[in-house]
Amino acid sequence: MDIYQALDKINNDEELDLGQIEKGGSFAAKVIEDRRFLCSLNEAWGHSVRKGGTVSGDFLPLTVGILNIDESPAKRVYFGKDAWVVVYYGISPELENFVTVVLWPSHSESSKKTYRQIVDILQAKNKVLLFEGKYALNPPNEIHPAWASTISSAEQQSTFYDWKFYPFLKEIGDTLLDFGSAANYRKVFLRDNHDEIREEYINTRAVVGVILDKRPGEVLLKTPHIETKHRVFWFKVPVQSLSREIQTGRAYCMLVLQKPIAEETEIIQVQPAGDHDFIAHIIAYRLYHHYLKQAGLIVASEREYTSLFQEAGKIATATLGHLSKYDPRILNPQFLFQYLQPFFQLIDGNVYYVPKILPPVQAEIVAFDRMLQALGRYGQGFGKRDFLPKRVVSQRWTMHNTVQFLKCQSQFLVNREKICQVNKPS
Repeated sequence: MDIYQALDKINNDEELDLGQIEKGGSFAAKVIEDRRFLCSLNEAWGHSVRKGGTVSGDFLPLTVGILNIDESPAKRVYFGKDAWVVVYYGISPELENFVTVVLWPSHSESSKKTYRQIVDILQAKNKVLLFEGKYALNPPNEIHPAWASTISSAEQQSTFYDWKFYPFLKEIGDTLLDFGSAANYRKVFLRDNHDEIREEYINTRAVVGVILDKRPGEVLLKTPHIETKHRVFWFKVPVQSLSREIQTGRAYCMLVLQKPIAEETEIIQVQPAGDHDFIAHIIAYRLYHHYLKQAGLIVASEREYTSLFQEAGKIATATLGHLSKYDPRILNPQFLFQYLQPFFQLIDGNVYYVPKILPPVQAEIVAFDRMLQALGRYGQGFGKRDFLPKRVVSQRWTMHNTVQFLKCQSQFLVNREKICQVNKPS
């Protein structure tokens, strides 16, 4: 059997002989191993794991910016009986991850009602969905919204739902072909140039690069590297209209679909990129990974940020062969900072990473960082000396546990050395 048939068996909890997989047996084994770890991680943080491995979404309202809004992502399948399954995919800034939204409208009236609600929202050109309460989450990134208490459209703040600003999606040439967690790959339905649906298991990442060459259905991409020598990659561009849009010699921000077989990476969306996009991409990648490796929200001092800006400028110049001569402001680190917001803020001489679930108020961000730092060092948070109302302390504790859980999950998903540990929160 091929890797896709094997992944179907894993998802359906069917018996699987790894030795029968023609190519990708080690990938399938990692899916099984990583999903077990994620279940233990949820249990350790007090999330009740249901049959089938899902947890209730009561602990976290989610927004999802849908990427395949203009498609009809539905397919008739046989799962004990004939049924329709619908799979939207997009990005959730709260989960800091690519996600799929799975619906079975033919299973029940509640499922059908949920599907109609989502279709109505998306047809009104609202690309961002909000799920609150009782949706099911199959860790780390598969959402089943049939039992959600509330489904509505969310405010579409552009930088929060524009994929090129997401630090948690960014990859550089050093890591582009490295797999994160195999459990992050989810089944979606993609349409080809003949309007035929194909089933694929994908993960979504964001890259920047210069197009060096083109051939039918493929482009040759040069990306920025930090530690290794510059390499180039052939990426597939299966949609003809997108292939015509991409021009040789131009720079782009690209949203790509990774597959279990690395040479099948596809480009699905592009945005023209300037020098500032290259520099911001490198800086955001570095700052986000630093956030995953330390206790609080502070990821750099202003001086360290300036040094990182200079380093990123050199890397961008090596990739592009030049640095902008048309806008001298690009050489100003403070000017560039607008391309890092809203996920990073400069407060009192320090750069903070700001998770989406935190209120974007500087005083709250600083206070929450102090709480994380204190818990990281001493295992305790605010005491009586802080004179905070019990309600505020309770809210911060709840938020602390959520942020720490999401951070631990993100560490596992993106860090190849699995630097997080399954520690039960105090």
